[in-house]
Amino acid sequence: MSIKQHGGVFGRNPTFNDLTIEGDLILNGEVFTGLDFQGSWNASTNSPSLASSTGTNGEFYIVSVAGTTNLNGITNWGIGDWAIFNGTVWQRVEGGADGNFDALNANSLTVNGADAVAIDDYILHNGDNNTKFGFSGNDAWKVRTGGVDAITVDGSQNVTIPNGNLTIGGVDLNITGNINHSGDGDTFFGFNANDSWRVVTGGAEGIKVDSSQNVTISNGNLNISGTSVTNGCRVQFTNAAASKVYQVGSGQLGVTNAGFAIRNVTDSTFPLVIDDNSNVSIPNGDLTVASGNGVFLGGTAAGNKLDDYEEGTWTPTFKDSSSNSASASTATGTYVKIGSVVHIQGTLIDINTSGLTGGNSALLGGFPFTINNASATRAHGLLQSNDVTFTEGTLYLQGNNGQVQAGFKFNKTGAAAQQIVVNAFTSGSADVFFSMSYQTTA
Repeated sequence: MSIKQHGGVFGRNPTFNDLTIEGDLILNGEVFTGLDFQGSWNASTNSPSLASSTGTNGEFYIVSVAGTTNLNGITNWGIGDWAIFNGTVWQRVEGGADGNFDALNANSLTVNGADAVAIDDYILHNGDNNTKFGFSGNDAWKVRTGGVDAITVDGSQNVTIPNGNLTIGGVDLNITGNINHSGDGDTFFGFNANDSWRVVTGGAEGIKVDSSQNVTISNGNLNISGTSVTNGCRVQFTNAAASKVYQVGSGQLGVTNAGFAIRNVTDSTFPLVIDDNSNVSIPNGDLTVASGNGVFLGGTAAGNKLDDYEEGTWTPTFKDSSSNSASASTATGTYVKIGSVVHIQGTLIDINTSGLTGGNSALLGGFPFTINNASATRAHGLLQSNDVTFTEGTLYLQGNNGQVQAGFKFNKTGAAAQQIVVNAFTSGSADVFFSMSYQTTA
Protein backbone atom coordinates (compact mmCIF):
# COMPACT_ATOMS: atom_id res chain seq x y z
CA MET A 1 0.00 0.00 0.00
CA SER A 2 1.16 3.52 -0.64
CA ILE A 3 -0.22 6.83 0.58
CA LYS A 4 -0.12 9.95 -1.49
CA GLN A 5 -0.93 13.33 -0.04
CA HIS A 6 -2.04 16.43 -1.82
CA GLY A 7 -1.48 19.13 0.76
CA GLY A 8 -1.64 18.65 4.54
CA VAL A 9 0.84 17.58 7.19
CA PHE A 10 2.15 14.22 8.34
CA GLY A 11 2.86 13.74 12.04
CA ARG A 12 1.31 12.38 15.29
CA ASN A 13 -1.99 14.01 14.29
CA PRO A 14 -1.79 14.19 10.48
CA THR A 15 -4.10 16.37 8.45
CA PHE A 16 -4.78 15.94 4.78
CA ASN A 17 -6.36 18.05 2.12
CA ASP A 18 -6.55 15.10 -0.28
CA LEU A 19 -5.66 11.51 0.62
CA THR A 20 -5.20 8.74 -1.91
CA ILE A 21 -4.77 5.16 -0.65
CA GLU A 22 -3.58 2.61 -3.18
CA GLY A 23 -4.13 -0.90 -1.93
CA ASP A 24 -5.62 -1.99 1.37
CA LEU A 25 -5.73 -0.01 4.64
CA ILE A 26 -4.94 -2.31 7.59
CA LEU A 27 -5.79 -1.08 11.11
CA ASN A 28 -5.00 -3.28 14.12
CA GLY A 29 -4.84 -6.31 11.85
CA GLU A 30 -8.16 -5.57 10.11
CA VAL A 31 -8.23 -4.86 6.36
CA PHE A 32 -10.22 -1.83 5.21
CA THR A 33 -11.03 -1.80 1.54
CA GLY A 34 -11.97 1.86 1.76
CA LEU A 35 -12.62 4.66 4.23
CA ASP A 36 -15.68 6.82 4.33
CA PHE A 37 -15.44 9.88 6.61
CA GLN A 38 -18.77 10.56 8.32
CA GLY A 39 -17.87 13.76 10.21
CA SER A 40 -17.33 14.67 13.88
CA TRP A 41 -18.59 12.63 16.82
CA ASN A 42 -19.35 13.80 20.39
CA ALA A 43 -18.18 10.86 22.51
CA SER A 44 -19.69 12.41 25.65
CA THR A 45 -23.29 12.67 24.39
CA ASN A 46 -22.92 9.99 21.63
CA SER A 47 -23.92 12.41 18.94
CA PRO A 48 -24.54 11.29 16.25
CA SER A 49 -25.75 8.09 17.91
CA LEU A 50 -23.49 5.07 17.36
CA ALA A 51 -24.07 1.54 18.61
CA SER A 52 -21.71 -1.38 19.24
CA SER A 53 -21.27 -3.80 16.29
CA THR A 54 -23.52 -1.62 14.14
CA GLY A 55 -22.19 0.31 11.13
CA THR A 56 -20.84 0.15 7.61
CA ASN A 57 -17.39 -1.19 6.84
CA GLY A 58 -14.96 1.69 6.33
CA GLU A 59 -17.06 4.41 7.90
CA PHE A 60 -15.18 6.50 10.47
CA TYR A 61 -15.74 9.54 12.70
CA ILE A 62 -13.29 11.93 14.32
CA VAL A 63 -13.96 12.67 18.02
CA SER A 64 -14.72 16.34 18.66
CA VAL A 65 -15.67 16.04 22.34
CA ALA A 66 -13.97 13.47 24.62
CA GLY A 67 -16.21 11.03 26.42
CA THR A 68 -16.84 7.52 27.69
CA THR A 69 -19.54 6.23 25.32
CA ASN A 70 -19.13 2.46 25.15
CA LEU A 71 -18.55 1.17 21.64
CA ASN A 72 -17.64 -2.50 21.64
CA GLY A 73 -15.97 -2.09 25.07
CA ILE A 74 -14.00 1.03 24.18
CA THR A 75 -14.68 3.96 26.53
CA ASN A 76 -11.53 6.11 26.51
CA TRP A 77 -12.35 8.45 23.63
CA GLY A 78 -10.15 11.57 23.33
CA ILE A 79 -10.39 14.57 21.01
CA GLY A 80 -8.84 13.72 17.63
CA ASP A 81 -9.33 9.96 17.96
CA TRP A 82 -10.88 8.04 15.06
CA ALA A 83 -13.83 5.71 15.53
CA ILE A 84 -13.69 3.26 12.58
CA PHE A 85 -16.10 0.41 11.87
CA ASN A 86 -14.27 -2.62 10.44
CA GLY A 87 -17.34 -4.47 9.33
CA THR A 88 -17.79 -6.23 12.66
CA VAL A 89 -16.91 -3.91 15.55
CA TRP A 90 -15.91 -0.31 16.19
CA GLN A 91 -12.22 0.33 16.71
CA ARG A 92 -10.32 3.31 18.06
CA VAL A 93 -7.29 4.89 16.37
CA GLU A 94 -5.27 7.16 18.67
CA GLY A 95 -5.27 10.64 17.22
CA GLY A 96 -5.30 13.11 20.11
CA ALA A 97 -2.51 15.42 21.27
CA ASP A 98 -2.42 13.57 24.63
CA GLY A 99 -1.93 9.83 24.84
CA ASN A 100 -5.16 8.07 25.84
CA PHE A 101 -4.81 4.33 26.51
CA ASP A 102 -6.80 1.70 28.37
CA ALA A 103 -3.65 -0.40 28.76
CA LEU A 104 -0.09 0.67 28.13
CA ASN A 105 2.83 -1.74 28.14
CA ALA A 106 6.25 -0.13 27.94
CA ASN A 107 9.73 -1.40 28.64
CA SER A 108 10.77 2.18 29.41
CA LEU A 109 8.63 5.25 29.96
CA THR A 110 10.03 8.79 30.19
CA VAL A 111 7.74 11.57 31.44
CA ASN A 112 8.87 15.14 30.94
CA GLY A 113 7.33 17.93 33.01
CA ALA A 114 6.14 17.98 36.61
CA ASP A 115 2.45 17.75 35.69
CA ALA A 116 2.75 15.37 32.79
CA VAL A 117 1.06 12.45 34.57
CA ALA A 118 -2.46 12.91 35.93
CA ILE A 119 -3.86 9.99 37.93
CA ASP A 120 -7.58 9.99 38.63
CA ASP A 121 -7.73 6.59 40.31
CA TYR A 122 -5.45 3.72 41.27
CA ILE A 123 -2.58 2.22 39.33
CA LEU A 124 -2.78 -1.55 39.66
CA HIS A 125 0.07 -4.03 39.92
CA ASN A 126 -0.38 -6.58 37.11
CA GLY A 127 -4.08 -5.76 37.06
CA ASP A 128 -4.46 -6.86 40.72
CA ASN A 129 -7.04 -4.62 42.40
CA ASN A 130 -5.73 -5.66 45.84
CA THR A 131 -2.26 -4.33 45.11
CA LYS A 132 -2.26 -0.77 43.86
CA PHE A 133 -1.47 2.84 44.58
CA GLY A 134 -3.31 6.01 43.72
CA PHE A 135 -6.05 8.21 45.12
CA SER A 136 -9.24 7.38 46.99
CA GLY A 137 -12.48 9.29 46.81
CA ASN A 138 -11.43 11.88 49.41
CA ASP A 139 -8.22 12.69 47.54
CA ALA A 140 -6.07 10.75 50.00
CA TRP A 141 -3.03 9.16 48.46
CA LYS A 142 -2.81 5.48 49.27
CA VAL A 143 -0.68 2.41 48.76
CA ARG A 144 -2.57 -0.87 49.10
CA THR A 145 -1.15 -4.36 49.16
CA GLY A 146 -2.98 -7.63 49.72
CA GLY A 147 -6.27 -5.73 49.87
CA VAL A 148 -5.14 -3.70 52.94
CA ASP A 149 -4.07 -0.05 53.07
CA ALA A 150 -0.37 0.08 53.89
CA ILE A 151 0.24 3.85 53.61
CA THR A 152 -2.26 6.73 53.58
CA VAL A 153 -1.52 10.43 53.12
CA ASP A 154 -4.64 12.54 53.67
CA GLY A 155 -5.48 16.06 52.55
CA SER A 156 -3.89 17.50 55.71
CA GLN A 157 -0.58 15.81 54.88
CA ASN A 158 -0.94 13.31 57.72
CA VAL A 159 0.84 10.04 56.96
CA THR A 160 -0.77 6.89 58.39
CA ILE A 161 0.42 3.29 58.38
CA PRO A 162 -2.85 1.52 59.33
CA ASN A 163 -1.38 -1.97 59.25
CA GLY A 164 2.13 -3.33 59.67
CA ASN A 165 5.29 -1.57 60.81
CA LEU A 166 7.57 1.15 59.52
CA THR A 167 11.07 -0.23 58.98
CA ILE A 168 13.92 2.16 58.29
CA GLY A 169 17.03 0.51 56.95
CA GLY A 170 19.29 3.55 57.18
CA VAL A 171 20.72 5.29 60.24
CA ASP A 172 19.07 8.71 59.95
CA LEU A 173 15.43 9.58 60.51
CA ASN A 174 14.93 13.32 60.36
CA ILE A 175 11.97 14.62 62.40
CA THR A 176 11.25 18.34 62.28
CA GLY A 177 8.03 18.23 64.32
CA ASN A 178 6.12 15.95 66.66
CA ILE A 179 4.81 12.46 66.00
CA ASN A 180 1.27 12.29 67.38
CA HIS A 181 -0.65 9.31 68.70
CA SER A 182 -3.74 8.85 66.50
CA GLY A 183 -3.56 12.53 65.59
CA ASP A 184 -3.90 13.57 69.25
CA GLY A 185 -1.95 16.77 69.79
CA ASP A 186 -1.85 16.06 73.55
CA THR A 187 -0.08 12.71 73.16
CA PHE A 188 3.08 12.70 71.06
CA PHE A 189 6.83 12.50 71.00
CA GLY A 190 9.24 14.67 69.13
CA PHE A 191 11.37 17.76 69.56
CA ASN A 192 10.61 21.15 71.04
CA ALA A 193 12.10 24.49 70.11
CA ASN A 194 15.39 24.03 71.98
CA ASP A 195 16.05 20.66 70.35
CA SER A 196 15.27 18.62 73.44
CA TRP A 197 13.64 15.27 72.83
CA ARG A 198 10.41 14.77 74.77
CA VAL A 199 7.36 12.59 75.25
CA VAL A 200 4.05 14.30 76.03
CA THR A 201 0.95 12.44 77.20
CA GLY A 202 -2.34 14.00 78.25
CA GLY A 203 -0.90 17.41 77.40
CA ALA A 204 1.82 17.10 80.08
CA GLU A 205 5.50 16.50 79.44
CA GLY A 206 6.40 13.04 80.75
CA ILE A 207 10.03 12.59 79.66
CA LYS A 208 12.53 15.13 78.37
CA VAL A 209 16.11 14.65 77.21
CA ASP A 210 17.84 17.99 76.73
CA SER A 211 20.82 18.86 74.56
CA SER A 212 23.16 18.10 77.50
CA GLN A 213 21.73 14.55 77.69
CA ASN A 214 19.96 15.21 80.98
CA VAL A 215 16.86 13.05 81.40
CA THR A 216 13.93 14.64 83.25
CA ILE A 217 10.63 13.07 84.30
CA SER A 218 8.53 16.17 84.89
CA ASN A 219 5.33 14.42 85.92
CA GLY A 220 4.68 10.94 87.31
CA ASN A 221 7.11 8.28 88.48
CA LEU A 222 9.75 6.05 86.92
CA ASN A 223 8.49 2.47 87.26
CA ILE A 224 10.88 -0.39 86.49
CA SER A 225 9.03 -3.70 86.28
CA GLY A 226 10.27 -7.27 86.21
CA THR A 227 11.24 -9.86 88.77
CA SER A 228 15.01 -10.11 88.39
CA VAL A 229 17.91 -8.35 86.77
CA THR A 230 17.86 -10.93 84.01
CA ASN A 231 14.40 -9.64 83.09
CA GLY A 232 15.67 -6.10 82.94
CA CYS A 233 14.37 -4.69 86.24
CA ARG A 234 17.45 -2.70 87.08
CA VAL A 235 18.94 0.75 86.90
CA GLN A 236 22.54 0.43 85.88
CA PHE A 237 25.18 3.00 86.90
CA THR A 238 28.31 2.89 84.79
CA ASN A 239 31.85 4.15 85.30
CA ALA A 240 31.89 3.31 89.04
CA ALA A 241 35.59 4.04 89.34
CA ALA A 242 34.86 7.69 88.61
CA SER A 243 32.40 7.86 91.54
CA LYS A 244 29.48 8.86 89.35
CA VAL A 245 26.57 10.44 91.20
CA TYR A 246 23.06 11.14 89.95
CA GLN A 247 20.63 13.81 91.10
CA VAL A 248 17.51 12.69 92.98
CA GLY A 249 15.45 15.52 94.48
CA SER A 250 17.63 17.54 96.86
CA GLY A 251 20.22 14.75 97.15
CA GLN A 252 22.25 12.44 94.93
CA LEU A 253 22.59 8.72 94.53
CA GLY A 254 25.07 6.74 92.57
CA VAL A 255 28.06 4.45 92.63
CA THR A 256 31.24 5.16 94.57
CA ASN A 257 34.50 3.24 94.84
CA ALA A 258 33.07 1.57 97.95
CA GLY A 259 29.75 0.58 96.42
CA PHE A 260 26.38 2.26 96.27
CA ALA A 261 25.80 5.49 98.20
CA ILE A 262 23.40 8.35 98.76
CA ARG A 263 25.01 11.76 99.18
CA ASN A 264 23.68 14.96 100.71
CA VAL A 265 24.20 17.78 98.21
CA THR A 266 24.31 20.49 100.90
CA ASP A 267 27.37 19.27 102.81
CA SER A 268 28.54 16.39 100.53
CA THR A 269 28.22 13.84 103.36
CA PHE A 270 27.08 10.27 102.78
CA PRO A 271 24.10 9.35 105.01
CA LEU A 272 23.86 5.86 103.50
CA VAL A 273 26.54 3.58 102.06
CA ILE A 274 26.28 -0.05 100.91
CA ASP A 275 29.76 -1.43 100.33
CA ASP A 276 30.89 -4.27 98.06
CA ASN A 277 30.41 -6.77 100.93
CA SER A 278 26.73 -5.76 101.33
CA ASN A 279 27.44 -3.97 104.60
CA VAL A 280 25.09 -1.06 105.20
CA SER A 281 26.34 1.95 107.11
CA ILE A 282 25.01 5.38 107.99
CA PRO A 283 28.17 7.49 108.43
CA ASN A 284 26.21 10.69 109.06
CA GLY A 285 22.74 11.22 110.43
CA ASP A 286 20.25 8.88 112.09
CA LEU A 287 18.19 5.87 111.09
CA THR A 288 14.53 6.52 111.89
CA VAL A 289 11.96 3.73 112.06
CA ALA A 290 8.35 4.90 112.19
CA SER A 291 6.10 3.92 115.10
CA GLY A 292 4.68 0.42 114.66
CA ASN A 293 7.62 -0.70 112.54
CA GLY A 294 10.86 -2.28 113.65
CA VAL A 295 14.16 -3.93 112.80
CA PHE A 296 14.58 -7.72 112.59
CA LEU A 297 17.83 -8.98 114.09
CA GLY A 298 19.07 -12.50 113.43
CA GLY A 299 15.90 -13.67 111.72
CA THR A 300 12.44 -12.70 110.55
CA ALA A 301 10.31 -14.28 113.29
CA ALA A 302 8.25 -12.10 115.62
CA GLY A 303 10.78 -12.71 118.39
CA ASN A 304 13.54 -11.20 116.24
CA LYS A 305 11.77 -7.90 115.80
CA LEU A 306 13.04 -4.87 117.68
CA ASP A 307 10.24 -2.33 117.43
CA ASP A 308 10.98 0.07 120.31
CA TYR A 309 13.92 1.87 121.91
CA GLU A 310 13.63 4.73 124.36
CA GLU A 311 15.78 6.65 126.84
CA GLY A 312 14.56 9.07 129.49
CA THR A 313 14.40 10.26 133.10
CA TRP A 314 11.97 9.60 135.93
CA THR A 315 11.55 10.62 139.57
CA PRO A 316 11.74 7.83 142.20
CA THR A 317 9.58 8.11 145.34
CA PHE A 318 9.84 6.57 148.83
CA LYS A 319 6.43 5.38 150.11
CA ASP A 320 4.80 3.23 152.73
CA SER A 321 2.21 0.58 151.94
CA SER A 322 -0.56 3.16 152.47
CA SER A 323 0.90 5.12 149.50
CA ASN A 324 2.06 7.98 151.68
CA SER A 325 5.16 9.57 150.15
CA ALA A 326 8.30 10.86 151.80
CA SER A 327 10.57 13.66 150.69
CA ALA A 328 14.28 13.50 149.85
CA SER A 329 16.95 16.07 149.20
CA THR A 330 17.84 14.25 145.95
CA ALA A 331 15.47 12.07 143.89
CA THR A 332 16.76 11.25 140.39
CA GLY A 333 16.24 8.37 137.98
CA THR A 334 17.06 7.35 134.38
CA TYR A 335 15.78 4.53 132.20
CA VAL A 336 16.49 2.71 128.92
CA LYS A 337 13.67 0.74 127.30
CA ILE A 338 14.63 -1.80 124.59
CA GLY A 339 11.61 -3.58 123.22
CA SER A 340 9.66 -4.76 126.31
CA VAL A 341 12.65 -4.71 128.71
CA VAL A 342 13.17 -1.67 130.94
CA HIS A 343 16.46 -0.89 132.69
CA ILE A 344 16.15 1.67 135.50
CA GLN A 345 18.55 3.23 137.96
CA GLY A 346 18.23 6.01 140.48
CA THR A 347 19.16 7.73 143.73
CA LEU A 348 17.28 8.84 146.87
CA ILE A 349 19.38 10.87 149.34
CA ASP A 350 18.38 12.09 152.80
CA ILE A 351 15.02 10.35 152.85
CA ASN A 352 12.65 12.10 155.30
CA THR A 353 10.08 9.56 156.55
CA SER A 354 7.97 12.12 158.40
CA GLY A 355 4.29 11.50 157.75
CA LEU A 356 4.73 7.80 156.93
CA THR A 357 3.54 4.93 159.13
CA GLY A 358 6.65 3.41 160.70
CA GLY A 359 5.37 -0.19 160.81
CA ASN A 360 4.23 -0.24 157.17
CA SER A 361 6.33 -1.85 154.42
CA ALA A 362 8.80 0.53 152.72
CA LEU A 363 8.30 0.84 148.92
CA LEU A 364 10.20 2.42 146.01
CA GLY A 365 7.69 3.89 143.51
CA GLY A 366 7.33 6.12 140.45
CA PHE A 367 8.62 3.56 137.90
CA PRO A 368 8.39 4.84 134.27
CA PHE A 369 6.62 1.65 133.01
CA THR A 370 4.36 -0.97 134.58
CA ILE A 371 6.01 -4.20 135.73
CA ASN A 372 4.82 -7.29 133.81
CA ASN A 373 6.84 -10.05 135.49
CA ALA A 374 5.01 -13.19 136.62
CA SER A 375 5.32 -14.06 140.29
CA ALA A 376 7.42 -17.10 139.48
CA THR A 377 10.08 -14.99 137.74
CA ARG A 378 9.91 -11.89 139.92
CA ALA A 379 11.88 -8.81 138.93
CA HIS A 380 14.69 -7.98 141.31
CA GLY A 381 17.04 -5.06 141.65
CA LEU A 382 20.40 -4.32 143.26
CA LEU A 383 20.57 -1.86 146.10
CA GLN A 384 23.19 0.07 148.09
CA SER A 385 21.96 1.79 151.26
CA ASN A 386 23.12 4.15 154.03
CA ASP A 387 21.51 4.40 157.48
CA VAL A 388 19.16 1.48 156.89
CA THR A 389 18.84 -1.09 159.70
CA PHE A 390 18.16 -4.79 159.02
CA THR A 391 19.23 -7.89 160.92
CA GLU A 392 21.08 -9.98 158.33
CA GLY A 393 21.47 -10.90 154.64
CA THR A 394 21.45 -8.60 151.63
CA LEU A 395 19.15 -5.68 150.96
CA TYR A 396 17.46 -5.81 147.52
CA LEU A 397 14.36 -4.69 145.52
CA GLN A 398 11.51 -7.02 144.52
CA GLY A 399 9.07 -5.82 141.88
CA ASN A 400 5.34 -6.15 142.23
CA ASN A 401 3.59 -7.52 139.11
CA GLY A 402 1.17 -5.08 137.42
CA GLN A 403 2.43 -2.10 139.45
CA VAL A 404 4.94 0.72 139.11
CA GLN A 405 6.78 0.06 142.39
CA ALA A 406 9.00 -2.45 144.24
CA GLY A 407 9.41 -3.43 147.91
CA PHE A 408 12.59 -3.23 149.99
CA LYS A 409 13.51 -6.75 151.23
CA PHE A 410 16.44 -8.58 152.78
CA ASN A 411 17.40 -12.24 152.92
CA LYS A 412 17.29 -14.06 156.27
CA THR A 413 19.21 -17.24 157.05
CA GLY A 414 17.03 -20.28 157.40
CA ALA A 415 13.83 -18.27 156.86
CA ALA A 416 11.86 -16.47 154.19
CA ALA A 417 13.04 -13.10 152.92
CA GLN A 418 11.75 -10.24 155.05
CA GLN A 419 10.04 -7.02 154.06
CA ILE A 420 11.72 -3.89 155.50
CA VAL A 421 9.43 -1.41 157.19
CA VAL A 422 9.65 2.38 157.17
CA ASN A 423 11.22 2.59 160.64
CA ALA A 424 14.34 0.77 159.28
CA PHE A 425 15.28 3.97 157.40
CA THR A 426 16.83 6.71 159.57
CA SER A 427 14.71 9.71 158.79
CA GLY A 428 16.59 12.60 157.25
CA SER A 429 19.82 10.67 156.58
CA ALA A 430 18.93 7.36 154.91
CA ASP A 431 20.13 6.94 151.31
CA VAL A 432 19.50 4.30 148.61
CA PHE A 433 21.28 3.81 145.26
CA PHE A 434 19.67 1.19 143.02
CA SER A 435 19.35 -0.42 139.57
CA MET A 436 16.75 -2.87 138.30
CA SER A 437 15.57 -4.55 135.07
CA TYR A 438 12.07 -5.80 134.36
CA GLN A 439 9.63 -6.53 131.55
CA THR A 440 6.76 -4.19 130.89
CA THR A 441 3.39 -4.38 129.22
CA ALA A 442 3.99 -1.23 127.10
